[in-house]
Amino acid sequence: MVINWTGKFLQVKAIGPTIASAYLDKRLQDDKDYGFSVFKPMGEVCMEWLNEQANRLVVYASFGSLAKLGAKQMEA
Repeated sequence: MVINWTGKFLQVKAIGPTIASAYLDKRLQDDKDYGFSVFKPMGEVCMEWLNEQANRLVVYASFGSLAKLGAKQMEA
């Protein structure tokens, strides 16, 4: 797996999936909720966490989200 190989050289953390297994492949029947909800955005909590991080520490990766980042947000 790519994440395991990359982890040997860099400090990385995999995040996802953002949909519980019970709604995807049903491999884990009891996996219905783990605190994340696309219907209840946690913008304040996320922004608070982001603001606590050092510059150039966080990478934003989007795989089909509808987020639109402005020029100021994309600055290093």
